[in-house]
Amino acid sequence: MKIFMRIGRHPVSILLLVLLVVGCSTARQNPQGDSLVMRAIDSAEEGRRNQDAAKLRTAAILLRASGAYPAEGGSQNLADVWQQEADKISAQSGTQTDIPTRGRIVGPAYRNGSLVSAGKTIFRETFYATRAAEVSLRLGQSSAFDIKIMADEADGKTVCHHKNIKKFVTCKWFPAWTGPYRIEIKNTGGQEEYYYLITN
Repeated sequence: MKIFMRIGRHPVSILLLVLLVVGCSTARQNPQGDSLVMRAIDSAEEGRRNQDAAKLRTAAILLRASGAYPAEGGSQNLADVWQQEADKISAQSGTQTDIPTRGRIVGPAYRNGSLVSAGKTIFRETFYATRAAEVSLRLGQSSAFDIKIMADEADGKTVCHHKNIKKFVTCKWFPAWTGPYRIEIKNTGGQEEYYYLITN
């Protein structure tokens, strides 16, 4: 026996209505996570084709940020696999390995180091959509630094760029989507200088 209800002037099967509601809720359980997984796979494939360590690291960061995990049945943890492939490419090419980043935002974090005159270093950090992102750079003395932050994807949109920083600067923005960002700092002064980089 079929049971009908009336919406406006049109009778609708209760069973059909239930199926529609269940179908919609199932399809929308984690659209952002699914999107991150697909972006991770695309980045990894491009990295493998071009032997691009940065793209493979980006893929690993995106996959970890998505919260996806290997399904049962012996599947590999692809984030770890891509990270290892990136490290191998960097070692073979003799380039400096990117400094490890956090896959998830868990609170404030800091890094410290030093750069010689004209020296540059690059960090990658994941920030979440709709959450205010904040990166601060503090210098030990009074040398000059540049900082540039951009989306670590194809468009590479710059979200912050400051030149000739003498002591302290903070970059703040609202990410349009969850993903990794590339943070470049460069010592433009005439002597070695140490720094602190703080992210939220």
